Amino acid sequence: MNYLNEGLQIRKEKIQDAVNYLDQTEVLFQQFGQQELTHITQKFDDIQKSLESGEEVKLVVIGEFSRGKSTLVNALLNILLLRSAQEATTAINTFVRRLPEGVEHRFIRIHFQDGNIQDIEWLENDTDTLEKWSTELDTTHASARQQLDRIEIFTSHPLLDQGLVLIDTPGLQSVVEYHEGITHRAIDEAHIAIWVQSTQQLGGNATEWQFLSGTIRKNFNKFLTVVNMWDSVLEPQDPFDQQKSLAERESQKYQHVKNNFRKNLFDISEQDLDVMTNNEHLIGVSAAWALSKEQDKRERSNISILSKRISDMLSTGEALDEIYKKPLRTLVSIQTELSEFIQEELQQLNSSQTIAERQRESEKLDLEIKNLQQELKITNDNARTEHHRVATYLIADLKEKLISPLEDLQADIESQVTVRYVEGQIVKGSRNIQLPSQLQQQYEIAVVEVNSTMKRQSKDIDAQLADLRADYAKELEEHAAHLKQSISGINFSLPSLDLSFDVDFSEINSYFSEQAKLEQEILQKRQEIEKLEHDIVNSQASPMALENAKNSLLRAERARTSLGGRPQAQQITRSRTEPSWGIFGWMGFTKQVNYIDYDESNVLKWETEYKETQRAIANKEAFLEKVQKEEEDKGRKRMSAERIQQKYEQEVAKVERQRKRIEDQMNASRQQLIEDTHQQLLHNTSGVLVRFIRQLQEQVQPHIQQVFDEQLNLLQRQVKEQLEEPLNAKLMQRKQVQDLIVQGQAKIDARRVDLQQGLSKTKSLISMTHDALESSY
Repeated sequence: MNYLNEGLQIRKEKIQDAVNYLDQTEVLFQQFGQQELTHITQKFDDIQKSLESGEEVKLVVIGEFSRGKSTLVNALLNILLLRSAQEATTAINTFVRRLPEGVEHRFIRIHFQDGNIQDIEWLENDTDTLEKWSTELDTTHASARQQLDRIEIFTSHPLLDQGLVLIDTPGLQSVVEYHEGITHRAIDEAHIAIWVQSTQQLGGNATEWQFLSGTIRKNFNKFLTVVNMWDSVLEPQDPFDQQKSLAERESQKYQHVKNNFRKNLFDISEQDLDVMTNNEHLIGVSAAWALSKEQDKRERSNISILSKRISDMLSTGEALDEIYKKPLRTLVSIQTELSEFIQEELQQLNSSQTIAERQRESEKLDLEIKNLQQELKITNDNARTEHHRVATYLIADLKEKLISPLEDLQADIESQVTVRYVEGQIVKGSRNIQLPSQLQQQYEIAVVEVNSTMKRQSKDIDAQLADLRADYAKELEEHAAHLKQSISGINFSLPSLDLSFDVDFSEINSYFSEQAKLEQEILQKRQEIEKLEHDIVNSQASPMALENAKNSLLRAERARTSLGGRPQAQQITRSRTEPSWGIFGWMGFTKQVNYIDYDESNVLKWETEYKETQRAIANKEAFLEKVQKEEEDKGRKRMSAERIQQKYEQEVAKVERQRKRIEDQMNASRQQLIEDTHQQLLHNTSGVLVRFIRQLQEQVQPHIQQVFDEQLNLLQRQVKEQLEEPLNAKLMQRKQVQDLIVQGQAKIDARRVDLQQGLSKTKSLISMTHDALESSY
């Protein structure tokens, strides 16, 4: 802050010196100048306004959101004034300046687009009021912010009290068309512009370059590029970066920024590029460290280097040129002209011409002036016609060679880059959706042709302007010296077109993943239901089987009953041959003997059949019991399965509803993605062309006419300032000298003394003003 304070103080002292030189010059002009020299009076007013505007030093901070612009402003002031956050904060161009004279308490002034102004009290520790009106963090005033023009914050601070005005701008992607003009105007009017980048996104994005390329070309000497979050370079977290030296890390970061400047500003000289990216215009800073309580971090933050650079620019260089050097140069010119005018009058007073000779000379000069005015009228009419004719031709040529080809290309893009085309690319799974290859080639060819045509157009405009100046000067060379004029050419180029658009599939992929899970869950539930249905079918009651089992048991029991009781063995009389024994033993004789035998075959048969019947009955009973048990089990199982089936069906219905909702959301998101991608692709391609065509139609074409009109006006003004007014002033001076001679020698001597003193003061003032001007370089 000491550097900034010192720079502001030096600037203030220089401006005060210039005000003193202006006051002295005006006093001398009132004494010795002529009222016919109206252009000098106007220059006095212009110088006064320039010096008054120089009491304020405007420093504008620009760049995308999340770069730390507000934090950098706070770091430069060394106070926590503006809200800073990683998300988008500043939504409106915000001017921070000193309190008006007589006001003691800080406040916020809201400027509406309709011209109305509202002052709002801003109490200490009140963060809500500023956030409500100036940031995107507060949604309650979103609609009201759309009606705002700008916001002014009036507060007390040593730097602000010295005239520093800080301008915090919105992120360039969030700048609406109305505020875009305000941001451009703030940059144009600022004495210093700081473009804030970050180590996370070096070199600027396409939006920034589209917004700033033309502005940087015009004002590159007052631009500073600050790479914020430099602490990630000083103390990197990445192990790969940690292996590099600090010098290597810094060199790589700076080189990346330089390469991006060279890529986007391809049509300017290497010398200018070197100036834009040297160590005086490209500085790495850690705004967060600058606000740290740790002294080591504050010292390493590079905020002092940035402050020193800003201080140097405020007290020297281009930032001081408009409000100090230019007024001083104009003052030296006026003082020199006044000195010559005084010397001319002294020569007239010292001349030995008689009154009659002086009268004849005045009459001759008067006639020359009248002839000059007639010649000027004819010359100006001819010049006006020629300037208009050439401007009209160049405007038509611009439309034919630049606008029409771009309109054709834009029409081709809009006819081919349709929603269906984007949908097809998304269906293919393309993550980077580009223009059709033929269109891309067509555009690349158009870029080369258009840029080439533009350069030719620019040269043609410069050449035509130079020819018209030469013709004008030639027609006036009998009456005037060579006209000194400086008409700048028109500089414009086709903005780079973002030919592709990265599609974010994350939301749809999330839906796909969730839907896949639900589909799997539904499949599992359905498989469970199918199994349950199979079980239910198998568990259905079988009355026929039970009846068959019962009948079978009855038949077995009837069969057992039909067997009756256990039968008796049958008696059978059988005979057998036995030996016939006598008293003296067997003598070889035999005899037939009858005996009773029992036939148990029927008993055995009965027992067998009985056992079989009993076994059959037992089996039938067991089977019947089994069937009955199975029927009971089936009933219980069927009831359980039906309950589970009902539960599963309810769960399936629930999951189906979830799946349907997810599917609907996915389809809606997919459709929205298609539409958003289509709109973004058109915005990045056709939209760029539309905006550039509109720029050509609304800015470049009128500017061509304007620059020719301005040249004509400047030429005429130059002639008026350098010929008409000086000649009329000389004529009036001669008449005044004649009147003075008639009044006598005493009056002549007194006037001569005044003129000599005035000449001495004027020469002394010229010397002081010239020395002040030289010391500022």
